[in-house]
Amino acid sequence: MDKKQADRTITKYIEKIFGFSLSKTKKIDLAEELSSRIVFEVYKALLEVKEIHNLDGYVYRIASNVYARFMVEEMRGITPTVYPNSQKSIDKNEGYIRIREQIVYLSQIQREIIILHYFDKMKLKDIAEKLSLSLGTVKWHLHEAREQMKEGFNNAPQSTYNSNLRKFHFMQNYGSYGPLNIEMPFYFTSTLSQNIALAAYDFPRTMTEIANALRVPAVFVENEMEHLLESNFMVRSPGNKYQTNIYIIKETKEKAAVLQQIVQKYRQIVYDEYLAFFLKEFQHSVPQSIYTPNNDHNFFMWSLVSYACFRKFAMKNEQQEATKFFVNRRYYGKNIALAAVCETGMEYDNKQDRSFDRMGTSHLPEVYPFTIWQFWSKFDDRKDHNSTHQEFENLYDLLNGKIQREVSHIETYQRLFRDGYIISQGATEIANIVMTSLSQAEFDALLPPISENLRAISHQIDEEMFRLHVQYCPSSMHELCRFFSRNSLARGSMRVGVLDLLLEKGKLKPLKKNQKRSVNTIMFQGII
Repeated sequence: MDKKQADRTITKYIEKIFGFSLSKTKKIDLAEELSSRIVFEVYKALLEVKEIHNLDGYVYRIASNVYARFMVEEMRGITPTVYPNSQKSIDKNEGYIRIREQIVYLSQIQREIIILHYFDKMKLKDIAEKLSLSLGTVKWHLHEAREQMKEGFNNAPQSTYNSNLRKFHFMQNYGSYGPLNIEMPFYFTSTLSQNIALAAYDFPRTMTEIANALRVPAVFVENEMEHLLESNFMVRSPGNKYQTNIYIIKETKEKAAVLQQIVQKYRQIVYDEYLAFFLKEFQHSVPQSIYTPNNDHNFFMWSLVSYACFRKFAMKNEQQEATKFFVNRRYYGKNIALAAVCETGMEYDNKQDRSFDRMGTSHLPEVYPFTIWQFWSKFDDRKDHNSTHQEFENLYDLLNGKIQREVSHIETYQRLFRDGYIISQGATEIANIVMTSLSQAEFDALLPPISENLRAISHQIDEEMFRLHVQYCPSSMHELCRFFSRNSLARGSMRVGVLDLLLEKGKLKPLKKNQKRSVNTIMFQGII
């Protein structure tokens, strides 16, 4: 963002930031200090970022992180400004410092009770009245806080940040992203938010239990939890506990070995039951209604096989069934949130382990009447920034003469070349993807139907996949696990196995360098 825009933006948010600071600290002098820190961090971030999808959420997340750090500082050295009676009768010895350090690992309500009772010398009945709690609740929280602090005090000193936190290796929303078109990684930019989700996935936990499990201050967890609860990535459970509302795929070496055995077993069946006949039907030429660059039959077959397995082997209507699992993300659409995490010591290869399809139409179908299908796998060289709607709209305009070789379009050309969607052909450029004038339904009609035997086999592999995956998810996710075990024959991991088999048999040839960016991409309608 340029400086002028950043100046306008920060001016707009100054009052909101001060209001946020005052609501958290309840004191003018502390609010001024906190808000000045937040303004500085927000302004610095605005100058560094190019585009922000949700400005309110972006500023709020920075403010929450600054507040969390601010609270740790305050709890490590409680000042008379915050707690006027807190240092009158206690020496600042090592034990006192350790007690202060342990306070930040308590939940918000426990911190308040400890400080009011021991530092401000308030009676429990007065604390109950001040906090609008029953006396029994105050006593219970006080007992829990003392037990936790006693345990922490007797153990080795803890760092205020755990550097051994794990990370999601894959995140995706299944469903609608909402009007802002924001995908799941936007919500989980911090490693801590991901680990909160992991800590409360298998069973519900209290805020304090999550903080203890992660060995981070409870104030950090509380600020992240507020955001996760708002978007329904976490849900409240009885007993003041929280549980993750994300379907997390746990990758382990043992699970990967079993999955590989299943793929090896069924890919040969797929070949014998379907692909052997399928390849014969398309072995000689490309239909006239379909374009492939330089009439490269091998490049065409890569996309055709991948697409045929995706469409023909998906025998159950996932979109219709999925809606009952959709979660309302408030401002960000209705969808199922998915993530993947590897066991400790296991390396994660995004291309090898996570294959997926993208299917979509342009945001302006009356201007860009096409549908795009794309399969991402270990066989392509695509990067995370590739394949936006804008790129295919630019490709469409280029092919229809709306974009000319002019200086004003140099960046469009560069991007299309870089991502492999166009290549040089003499003095001009040609499209480097499979395209057809057929609609998707007409294209699907060209593909041979599957046999009844393969339909029965499809049910069989679905059950095997469910038995494998259900071992790694809590009972709250069993129904969703069964849903994601449907159509396993059409899943990316199975198609990767099928493509490997075709390479081994010599039915497909290895891709050329300039084909690896755009392979397994088909544009339907309105091009030829």
